[in-house]
Amino acid sequence: LKAQKNYASARKHIIEAEPKKSFLAHGDVFDRLVPFWQLHLHFAQNGKPDFYADVMEQMRLRPAAGRGDDSIHNQFEFVKICCDVSELDLTDFFDKWGFFWVGELTVNDYRKYHYTITQQMVDDVKSYIAKKQYKKPAVDITSIEE
Repeated sequence: LKAQKNYASARKHIIEAEPKKSFLAHGDVFDRLVPFWQLHLHFAQNGKPDFYADVMEQMRLRPAAGRGDDSIHNQFEFVKICCDVSELDLTDFFDKWGFFWVGELTVNDYRKYHYTITQQMVDDVKSYIAKKQYKKPAVDITSIEE
């Protein structure tokens, strides 16, 4: 990702985008991978090398939150699970990457999906995380590169 300059591109086209947008709306698949890789890098460097294995196990244990156009709910389950597994409030990280973007979005990824993301959906996830009273990460994970 670094050699291809995806970190800079992703920051420019997603984090710094005006108006704000979902990471899913950006066309470059490697740019869309940046936030996921940053989580891996952060937790691998901070004593949780099995972070993604633990996240995937939790996702496996939970029933799917939605299929087809409702599969956007799985994104929000992923956010909650990442916070639970890490015991950190990752709200700022996910917000910067557009995971909490509100609106309608069509995504072509193996098939065409039409997502409707409401403020209520976002508020529910943020409320869930806030109730856990997790501390914030000590660093801005969006700035991490290998």
